[in-house]
Amino acid sequence: DWSIKQFPNLFCFNERIVTIVETPNFRYLIIMIGALNVGSIALAFEPNFRRSLFATKQKRHELATTQEASAGDRFGSFRLGSSVVCVFPPGVIEAVTVQDADIVKYGSKIAKLL
Repeated sequence: DWSIKQFPNLFCFNERIVTIVETPNFRYLIIMIGALNVGSIALAFEPNFRRSLFATKQKRHELATTQEASAGDRFGSFRLGSSVVCVFPPGVIEAVTVQDADIVKYGSKIAKLL
């Protein structure tokens, strides 16, 4: 509550990394959101990526990689504070396998794709 009162639009400053993932059949997004100035996001496919500490202005950093990944490969991690949003095109998800308040651990299945 203190932070929200002290920093107007606090959640606009959270660190976000948007990754476009291309498969042979469709593209989707993985959006990693880290809490402002309490941690950071590490990417397995770009280990040297670092954000500016105490960044308060939007900064866009684009990188392209053609690294291939398999199910279960490490994608990234949060050092503190986190949310992940996955955005799939219509008709790709057959079933979501987690419910609200479920604990999701590394390697957990969160959805079944067609």
